[in-house]
Amino acid sequence: MYKVETFYNNDEQTSIPDVMYSCRNYHSQDDEIPSAESDPLAALERKQNEIFSRLQCLRDTVKQLSYKYTMSTDMTSSKTAVTSSKSVQGTSSDQSSVPLFSQQKLNLGDVIHDLVVSADPDSPPLSLLVLYKVASEMFKVFATSYVHSSVVSMPQNLREVFQNGGCTNRDGNEIAFTLLWKKVQNGPTLMVNPHKQTVIEGESNIARYIQRLINPDFDKCVVGATRIDEWLDLAEQYIRGNKKENAAVLKSLNSKLGSADWLVGNTLSLADIVMWSVINQSKGQKDSPSNVKNWLQRCDRNPFFDLANGAL
Repeated sequence: MYKVETFYNNDEQTSIPDVMYSCRNYHSQDDEIPSAESDPLAALERKQNEIFSRLQCLRDTVKQLSYKYTMSTDMTSSKTAVTSSKSVQGTSSDQSSVPLFSQQKLNLGDVIHDLVVSADPDSPPLSLLVLYKVASEMFKVFATSYVHSSVVSMPQNLREVFQNGGCTNRDGNEIAFTLLWKKVQNGPTLMVNPHKQTVIEGESNIARYIQRLINPDFDKCVVGATRIDEWLDLAEQYIRGNKKENAAVLKSLNSKLGSADWLVGNTLSLADIVMWSVINQSKGQKDSPSNVKNWLQRCDRNPFFDLANGAL
């Protein structure tokens, strides 16, 4: 029906490539720059420039952090900071105190901050009860507790740990603290984002999160915050350690409290709260050294510990 002319030439020579795709050499950033094999000096210079560029980015990042934490980045100030941090290790009159809550009224926004903690009633996270009392000093906190079906029996004082004055309305509160008593294997968990199922595990880590929520200025004192973190790590070691490891923690605790009333700085801190909690959970207060016993009694007399003492 139709006749179509040939659209290719049979006599034309077709070149077949050696590879399927032709890609640019990714080892070089510029085609005009010779390769390392042809000019080693140019390759070394290019590598040096890349290192200088990375160092400049790192310097800019450190400068931004120094503005955030109001620290000096010059070498003299750095040496002074290192020297001062070493000198505070055994002193009780240092300036590394970190307050439990901000001295100024904070605005958490219009949305209620939900803190849903799942904990085993056999090892109640007493530090969270103390932090609840601390948060109540600055914010309107709504607290409730529930018992999961995995719990067969539990003490009545834990079941009714949050009375909240008989209030059941969440409206008008800034923080909603929910404690779910259930069987958990690796310590308490805090649900941060229910939509993404994001959790924080461990009593010390949960305490870190809540402390920074109620006091955003917590990390401004870098020395104090670092020392608190060291004690929180020891608290986790005390929970999961054997008798020998626990004895070593108590020895360090007793040595520190021999020259100071509190673990960090001159006032009650998060380190005291969490360490007090783990010692009471393990019933270790009876076998504690004298300095530790005096410190435990000092904590017990603090009003922030009243709710937690009622749960013992």
